[in-house]
Amino acid sequence: MKLLKKRWFAVLVAVVLVVAAVAIGRSRSAANQTYQPESAAAAERWGEEHASSYTQFVEDGAGLFEADTLETIAAYNGALDYRFGTILAVVTQRTGGDLEQAAYHAMDELGLGDSDFLLLLDSDAEDWYLAFGGDLSYYVDNALEILFRGNMGEIFTRSDRAILALFEGLEDWCGDNLPLAQTEQPRGSWLSTLGRLLLVIALLAALVITAVAVSAVRFGRRVVFGWRPWGFGPFWRGPGYFRGPPPPPPGRDHHSGPGRPGGFGGPGGSRGGFGGSSRGGFGGRGGFGGSSRGGGGSRGGFGGSKR
Repeated sequence: MKLLKKRWFAVLVAVVLVVAAVAIGRSRSAANQTYQPESAAAAERWGEEHASSYTQFVEDGAGLFEADTLETIAAYNGALDYRFGTILAVVTQRTGGDLEQAAYHAMDELGLGDSDFLLLLDSDAEDWYLAFGGDLSYYVDNALEILFRGNMGEIFTRSDRAILALFEGLEDWCGDNLPLAQTEQPRGSWLSTLGRLLLVIALLAALVITAVAVSAVRFGRRVVFGWRPWGFGPFWRGPGYFRGPPPPPPGRDHHSGPGRPGGFGGPGGSRGGFGGSSRGGFGGRGGFGGSSRGGGGSRGGFGGSKR
């Protein structure tokens, strides 16, 4: 195409690429500025707006909670994920059996990872178990166990009130014990990649155009990008205009182009948890499978019965 041979078109493309890269960079900076993990109010708003993304982490198979409560739990998880990079998944069942094993299985099924909790409630056995990932094992303490045991007394009689009180207490515990989440990469990550790509392309285009311009402004050339600088006289033509350019040195390739320009985590420990009833205390369990939200390691949890 003849248009691609026009120098003004190359300049226009370079300018457009530079402007696009700068615009994307500014939009990414603005997006990062709106992310404030230290603000509880901002986390609450974000959790409410994105609650639908966290409903998958609440499975009320035993029918213990009202629909409004399930939505509130999802919003709480959104806020916890926003500030601390952790969530408390809730699964209810009626089957009885080994709650510890069922809790670990549910963690795998939901894709939870080393910075997440899972609370399993069994309405038939009136028992519960809390499992948590390996990154949380560095922070779990007696205060967390007291928090859960204190709210599990009415979990099978006044389920809605008990679970909401538990999430309120967990939010305070996280604020006292967990570090704030780092800037979230998923948000605007594709814009960041596109901006860097456009910036590299713009720099390469600018280098090419600069090389062409330098070549066009050699002594003895009177036209630069289609513009003839009349009026400059001998100054523009240079001292070598009438003699012509000197020949290139022998054995040197005189054709050269432009050069190329040069929530929440930890070191990862064993997952842990604590239990009540006949189990009690802290314990560990190996064999946590790979998931989209965490790595390997041994898990643990704790639980207790109403009785």
